[in-house]
Amino acid sequence: MTKYIVITVCEEMGVDSQDFFGRDRSRELVNARREAIVRLIKAGFSMAATARLIKKSYSTVQYWLKPDFRAHRARYGAANNHRWPPVRKKMTDRVTSRPEQRAEIVAAYQSGGVAAAMQLAASYKITRQSTFRFLRKAGIYHGRSGPKCDWASVAARHQPVVFRP
Repeated sequence: MTKYIVITVCEEMGVDSQDFFGRDRSRELVNARREAIVRLIKAGFSMAATARLIKKSYSTVQYWLKPDFRAHRARYGAANNHRWPPVRKKMTDRVTSRPEQRAEIVAAYQSGGVAAAMQLAASYKITRQSTFRFLRKAGIYHGRSGPKCDWASVAARHQPVVFRP
C-alpha cells in the first residue's frame, strides 16, 4: 500500500520515483514529497514511519505537517527547534516580588522552614523557582537537607593524617 501511495503521487505530479527518494530539492519534488507525507499520514502511518518510508528525517515530516512549526522555523531558524512550541509569558502575567515580600519570606524560612516560606510565597503568587532563587542568593538555602557546611570548621576539627613507615 505504501509503494502504491508513493507511486501514485509520483505519477500524478510527473516526478521520477528515483528522484523522489533522492537529495534534490526542486519545487516539483518538494511538492510531491509533501503530498506523499499528507497521504501517508491520512492512511494511518505515524510520523516516524512516514519518515522512514520516504527516506527523510522525522523533522522533515514534522515540518510539512505543522504550519505553526514552519512559521516558527521561518522566524527563528532551524537552530531554535528546541524551543518548540514557543512559550511566552505576557509582561502582565509576570509577578515580580518586592523587597519587603522577599524579606518576609526569608524570615518565614528561618522560623518555619521551606514549607512556611513556600506557603507565604504562594500567597504572594511567587513561583517556587523564584523563591528558591532568592533564598539561595540570600545565602540561607542550599538545596540539601541539613545545615550548610562550614568547611573551615570541618578542617579545624580534623588533624592532618601522617603516614609512618
